[in-house]
Amino acid sequence: AQDYRVSVVSITATTPDGQLWFSTTLKTNATSRLIPIRPPATIVLLHGYMLSKETMGAWGLVLAQAGYRVVLVDLRGHGQSTGDTVSFGKHEVNDLRQMLDQLIANGQCDPTVGVLGLSYGATLALHWAAQDPRVRVVVALAPYNQPDEAFERLARLLKVPITHGAAQKAVARAAQRLELNWSDWPGEAAVRRVNVPVFFIGGARDTLSRPEDRARLKAEAGGITQSLELEHADHFTLPLFFNKLRVPVESWFESYLTAPNVRQ
Repeated sequence: AQDYRVSVVSITATTPDGQLWFSTTLKTNATSRLIPIRPPATIVLLHGYMLSKETMGAWGLVLAQAGYRVVLVDLRGHGQSTGDTVSFGKHEVNDLRQMLDQLIANGQCDPTVGVLGLSYGATLALHWAAQDPRVRVVVALAPYNQPDEAFERLARLLKVPITHGAAQKAVARAAQRLELNWSDWPGEAAVRRVNVPVFFIGGARDTLSRPEDRARLKAEAGGITQSLELEHADHFTLPLFFNKLRVPVESWFESYLTAPNVRQ
Protein backbone atom coordinates (compact mmCIF):
# COMPACT_ATOMS: atom_id res chain seq x y z
CA ALA A 1 0.00 0.00 0.00
CA GLN A 2 1.80 3.07 -1.24
CA ASP A 3 1.08 6.40 -2.86
CA TYR A 4 3.04 5.97 -6.06
CA ARG A 5 1.77 9.32 -7.41
CA VAL A 6 0.51 7.45 -10.49
CA SER A 7 -3.01 7.42 -11.88
CA VAL A 8 -4.44 4.91 -14.35
CA VAL A 9 -6.48 6.84 -16.90
CA SER A 10 -8.89 5.34 -19.45
CA ILE A 11 -10.21 7.35 -22.38
CA THR A 12 -12.98 6.08 -24.64
CA ALA A 13 -14.58 7.50 -27.74
CA THR A 14 -16.73 6.34 -30.64
CA THR A 15 -15.31 6.65 -34.14
CA PRO A 16 -17.46 7.89 -37.05
CA ASP A 17 -18.04 4.32 -38.22
CA GLY A 18 -19.39 3.32 -34.80
CA GLN A 19 -16.31 1.52 -33.50
CA LEU A 20 -15.19 1.98 -29.88
CA TRP A 21 -11.78 3.60 -29.51
CA PHE A 22 -10.01 2.86 -26.27
CA SER A 23 -6.81 4.09 -24.61
CA THR A 24 -5.42 3.36 -21.14
CA THR A 25 -2.40 5.31 -19.93
CA LEU A 26 -0.44 5.99 -16.75
CA LYS A 27 -0.10 9.59 -15.66
CA THR A 28 2.50 10.33 -13.02
CA ASN A 29 3.93 13.08 -10.91
CA ALA A 30 6.61 10.75 -9.59
CA THR A 31 8.35 11.20 -6.27
CA SER A 32 11.24 9.20 -4.87
CA ARG A 33 9.57 9.00 -1.47
CA LEU A 34 6.91 6.30 -1.10
CA ILE A 35 4.63 6.78 1.89
CA PRO A 36 2.31 4.02 3.15
CA ILE A 37 -1.27 5.23 3.14
CA ARG A 38 -2.48 3.22 6.16
CA PRO A 39 -2.12 -0.25 7.69
CA PRO A 40 -3.46 -2.18 4.73
CA ALA A 41 -6.02 -4.88 4.27
CA THR A 42 -5.17 -7.45 1.61
CA ILE A 43 -6.72 -7.97 -1.82
CA VAL A 44 -5.80 -10.93 -4.05
CA LEU A 45 -6.01 -10.44 -7.82
CA LEU A 46 -6.85 -13.40 -10.07
CA HIS A 47 -6.20 -13.13 -13.81
CA GLY A 48 -8.13 -14.57 -16.73
CA TYR A 49 -7.63 -17.76 -18.73
CA MET A 50 -4.41 -17.87 -20.82
CA LEU A 51 -3.18 -14.71 -19.09
CA SER A 52 -0.83 -14.04 -16.16
CA LYS A 53 -0.52 -11.90 -13.06
CA GLU A 54 1.15 -9.12 -15.05
CA THR A 55 -2.12 -8.43 -16.87
CA MET A 56 -3.62 -7.40 -13.51
CA GLY A 57 -0.78 -4.98 -12.80
CA ALA A 58 -2.76 -1.80 -13.42
CA TRP A 59 -5.51 -2.95 -11.04
CA GLY A 60 -2.78 -3.80 -8.55
CA LEU A 61 -1.47 -0.25 -8.78
CA VAL A 62 -4.95 1.25 -8.42
CA LEU A 63 -5.77 -0.78 -5.31
CA ALA A 64 -2.33 -0.35 -3.74
CA GLN A 65 -2.74 3.41 -4.00
CA ALA A 66 -6.18 3.06 -2.45
CA GLY A 67 -4.43 1.70 0.64
CA TYR A 68 -4.45 -2.08 0.20
CA ARG A 69 -1.76 -4.70 0.26
CA VAL A 70 -2.16 -6.39 -3.13
CA VAL A 71 -1.19 -9.96 -4.02
CA LEU A 72 -0.92 -10.89 -7.71
CA VAL A 73 -1.07 -14.60 -8.44
CA ASP A 74 -0.12 -16.77 -11.39
CA LEU A 75 -2.77 -19.50 -11.35
CA ARG A 76 -1.62 -23.06 -12.03
CA GLY A 77 -0.76 -23.65 -15.66
CA HIS A 78 -0.23 -19.92 -16.21
CA GLY A 79 2.71 -17.55 -16.04
CA GLN A 80 5.46 -18.74 -13.72
CA SER A 81 3.32 -21.29 -11.90
CA THR A 82 3.95 -24.98 -12.43
CA GLY A 83 1.77 -27.40 -14.36
CA ASP A 84 0.57 -27.38 -17.92
CA THR A 85 -3.16 -27.88 -17.30
CA VAL A 86 -5.96 -26.05 -15.53
CA SER A 87 -8.80 -27.70 -13.65
CA PHE A 88 -11.39 -24.87 -13.51
CA GLY A 89 -11.38 -24.86 -9.72
CA LYS A 90 -10.90 -28.50 -8.76
CA HIS A 91 -7.26 -27.91 -7.74
CA GLU A 92 -7.01 -24.12 -7.98
CA VAL A 93 -9.15 -23.51 -4.90
CA ASN A 94 -6.77 -25.60 -2.79
CA ASP A 95 -3.81 -23.81 -4.40
CA LEU A 96 -5.25 -20.49 -3.28
CA ARG A 97 -5.97 -21.74 0.23
CA GLN A 98 -2.38 -22.96 0.58
CA MET A 99 -1.05 -19.67 -0.77
CA LEU A 100 -3.05 -17.76 1.83
CA ASP A 101 -1.88 -20.14 4.58
CA GLN A 102 1.72 -19.40 3.63
CA LEU A 103 1.29 -15.63 3.42
CA ILE A 104 -0.42 -15.50 6.81
CA ALA A 105 2.23 -17.76 8.38
CA ASN A 106 4.93 -15.39 7.07
CA GLY A 107 3.14 -12.32 8.39
CA GLN A 108 2.65 -11.02 4.85
CA CYS A 109 -1.14 -11.02 4.78
CA ASP A 110 -4.23 -10.30 6.84
CA PRO A 111 -6.24 -13.25 8.20
CA THR A 112 -9.11 -12.12 5.98
CA VAL A 113 -8.86 -10.97 2.38
CA GLY A 114 -10.80 -9.52 -0.50
CA VAL A 115 -10.55 -10.94 -4.01
CA LEU A 116 -10.88 -9.30 -7.41
CA GLY A 117 -11.01 -11.77 -10.29
CA LEU A 118 -11.33 -11.40 -14.04
CA SER A 119 -13.24 -13.90 -16.21
CA TYR A 120 -11.77 -17.32 -15.33
CA GLY A 121 -10.28 -15.69 -12.24
CA ALA A 122 -13.67 -14.22 -11.31
CA THR A 123 -15.39 -17.59 -11.30
CA LEU A 124 -12.46 -19.09 -9.37
CA ALA A 125 -12.87 -16.28 -6.84
CA LEU A 126 -16.48 -17.35 -6.29
CA HIS A 127 -15.48 -20.98 -5.75
CA TRP A 128 -12.69 -19.91 -3.40
CA ALA A 129 -15.06 -17.73 -1.37
CA ALA A 130 -17.52 -20.63 -1.17
CA GLN A 131 -14.88 -22.86 0.45
CA ASP A 132 -12.63 -20.54 2.45
CA PRO A 133 -14.18 -18.34 5.16
CA ARG A 134 -11.14 -16.07 5.12
CA VAL A 135 -12.34 -14.60 1.82
CA ARG A 136 -14.47 -11.71 3.06
CA VAL A 137 -15.57 -9.95 -0.13
CA VAL A 138 -15.44 -10.55 -3.90
CA VAL A 139 -15.38 -8.36 -7.00
CA ALA A 140 -16.17 -10.53 -10.04
CA LEU A 141 -15.28 -8.91 -13.37
CA ALA A 142 -16.94 -10.78 -16.26
CA PRO A 143 -17.49 -14.12 -14.49
CA TYR A 144 -18.82 -16.98 -16.58
CA ASN A 145 -21.38 -19.46 -15.31
CA GLN A 146 -21.00 -22.82 -17.10
CA PRO A 147 -17.30 -23.60 -17.78
CA ASP A 148 -18.03 -25.98 -20.66
CA GLU A 149 -20.16 -23.32 -22.38
CA ALA A 150 -17.48 -20.70 -21.70
CA PHE A 151 -14.91 -22.87 -23.50
CA GLU A 152 -16.94 -22.89 -26.71
CA ARG A 153 -17.76 -19.19 -26.43
CA LEU A 154 -14.09 -18.37 -25.98
CA ALA A 155 -13.21 -20.36 -29.09
CA ARG A 156 -15.75 -18.35 -31.08
CA LEU A 157 -14.50 -15.10 -29.58
CA LEU A 158 -10.96 -15.96 -30.64
CA LYS A 159 -12.25 -17.02 -34.07
CA VAL A 160 -11.04 -20.60 -33.66
CA PRO A 161 -12.60 -22.69 -36.46
CA ILE A 162 -14.41 -25.31 -34.40
CA THR A 163 -17.90 -26.75 -34.76
CA HIS A 164 -20.33 -27.12 -31.89
CA GLY A 165 -19.97 -30.89 -32.04
CA ALA A 166 -16.18 -30.71 -31.94
CA ALA A 167 -16.31 -28.30 -29.01
CA GLN A 168 -18.61 -30.64 -27.09
CA LYS A 169 -16.24 -33.55 -27.68
CA ALA A 170 -13.30 -31.45 -26.53
CA VAL A 171 -14.91 -30.45 -23.25
CA ALA A 172 -16.00 -34.05 -22.65
CA ARG A 173 -12.41 -35.22 -23.13
CA ALA A 174 -11.17 -32.48 -20.84
CA ALA A 175 -13.59 -33.54 -18.10
CA GLN A 176 -12.48 -37.16 -18.46
CA ARG A 177 -8.81 -36.20 -18.32
CA LEU A 178 -9.31 -33.97 -15.28
CA GLU A 179 -11.66 -36.46 -13.59
CA LEU A 180 -14.31 -33.85 -12.93
CA ASN A 181 -17.96 -33.23 -13.68
CA TRP A 182 -18.67 -29.88 -15.29
CA SER A 183 -21.90 -29.73 -13.29
CA ASP A 184 -19.85 -29.35 -10.10
CA TRP A 185 -18.04 -26.21 -11.26
CA PRO A 186 -20.46 -23.62 -12.66
CA GLY A 187 -20.48 -20.18 -11.13
CA GLU A 188 -24.01 -20.66 -9.81
CA ALA A 189 -22.93 -23.73 -7.80
CA ALA A 190 -20.38 -21.51 -6.06
CA VAL A 191 -22.59 -18.48 -5.39
CA ARG A 192 -25.26 -20.61 -3.73
CA ARG A 193 -22.67 -21.31 -1.04
CA VAL A 194 -21.21 -17.80 -0.85
CA ASN A 195 -22.45 -15.68 2.03
CA VAL A 196 -20.05 -12.77 1.59
CA PRO A 197 -20.73 -9.61 -0.46
CA VAL A 198 -20.18 -10.07 -4.20
CA PHE A 199 -20.00 -7.27 -6.76
CA PHE A 200 -20.79 -8.57 -10.28
CA ILE A 201 -19.44 -6.38 -13.08
CA GLY A 202 -19.84 -7.02 -16.78
CA GLY A 203 -20.09 -5.54 -20.23
CA ALA A 204 -23.27 -5.35 -22.29
CA ARG A 205 -21.28 -6.45 -25.36
CA ASP A 206 -19.63 -9.44 -23.68
CA THR A 207 -20.40 -12.64 -25.58
CA LEU A 208 -18.52 -14.89 -23.15
CA SER A 209 -19.75 -13.62 -19.80
CA ARG A 210 -23.20 -12.74 -21.04
CA PRO A 211 -25.57 -10.39 -19.18
CA GLU A 212 -28.01 -13.26 -18.62
CA ASP A 213 -25.22 -15.33 -17.03
CA ARG A 214 -24.40 -12.57 -14.57
CA ALA A 215 -28.09 -12.09 -13.81
CA ARG A 216 -28.32 -15.80 -13.02
CA LEU A 217 -25.31 -15.63 -10.71
CA LYS A 218 -26.71 -12.62 -8.88
CA ALA A 219 -30.10 -14.31 -8.47
CA GLU A 220 -28.51 -17.44 -7.02
CA ALA A 221 -26.12 -15.66 -4.65
CA GLY A 222 -26.65 -16.24 -0.96
CA GLY A 223 -25.24 -12.97 0.37
CA ILE A 224 -25.21 -9.25 -0.33
CA THR A 225 -24.80 -8.49 -4.03
CA GLN A 226 -24.48 -5.56 -6.36
CA SER A 227 -24.23 -5.48 -10.13
CA LEU A 228 -22.88 -3.02 -12.66
CA GLU A 229 -23.03 -3.29 -16.45
CA LEU A 230 -21.05 -1.07 -18.80
CA GLU A 231 -22.87 -0.39 -22.03
CA HIS A 232 -19.88 -0.27 -24.37
CA ALA A 233 -17.64 -2.91 -22.77
CA ASP A 234 -16.92 -6.37 -24.13
CA HIS A 235 -14.99 -9.24 -22.56
CA PHE A 236 -11.57 -7.84 -23.41
CA THR A 237 -12.13 -4.14 -22.76
CA LEU A 238 -14.16 -4.37 -19.54
CA PRO A 239 -11.22 -4.43 -17.07
CA LEU A 240 -9.69 -1.40 -18.80
CA PHE A 241 -12.54 0.97 -17.97
CA PHE A 242 -10.77 2.36 -14.92
CA ASN A 243 -12.56 5.68 -15.34
CA LYS A 244 -15.90 3.97 -14.66
CA LEU A 245 -14.84 1.08 -12.38
CA ARG A 246 -12.21 2.44 -10.01
CA VAL A 247 -14.54 4.32 -7.69
CA PRO A 248 -17.28 1.66 -7.34
CA VAL A 249 -14.68 -1.11 -6.86
CA GLU A 250 -12.80 0.87 -4.22
CA SER A 251 -16.09 1.72 -2.49
CA TRP A 252 -17.10 -1.96 -2.43
CA PHE A 253 -13.88 -3.00 -0.74
CA GLU A 254 -14.05 -0.02 1.62
CA SER A 255 -17.56 -1.01 2.70
CA TYR A 256 -17.04 -4.73 3.17
CA LEU A 257 -13.32 -5.28 3.78
CA THR A 258 -11.88 -2.27 5.59
CA ALA A 259 -14.84 -0.71 7.40
CA PRO A 260 -14.39 -1.02 11.20
CA ASN A 261 -17.44 -3.24 11.61
CA VAL A 262 -16.17 -5.86 9.15
CA ARG A 263 -12.44 -5.96 9.95
CA GLN A 264 -11.43 -8.67 12.42
